[in-house]
Amino acid sequence: MTPAPLSPSDTDQQSFGRRRRPSVPVTGAARDQLRTTVVGLYTNEKQPLSIRGIAAKVGRSFGFVHRLLVEAKQPRRPAHRHSRTTRRGGRER
Repeated sequence: MTPAPLSPSDTDQQSFGRRRRPSVPVTGAARDQLRTTVVGLYTNEKQPLSIRGIAAKVGRSFGFVHRLLVEAKQPRRPAHRHSRTTRRGGRER
């Protein structure tokens, strides 16, 4: 079953947790509010979300969420890197 098409007035009233139509631009106060929400989710000290996690939560693309973080001048967290601390045989480097 496919969902009914959204009219422009329907998209204005949707919450962040629901899927938005990707072609509908977010501008003005709605964009400011979404940017604040995205930055809050990204910088949450207890359980920060990844950009992909935020994108899934707000129903937008990775690129859109990344763009909002750039607009907010929010620095990206470093990528998680696995470091090899021991060599074969268990000896440390």
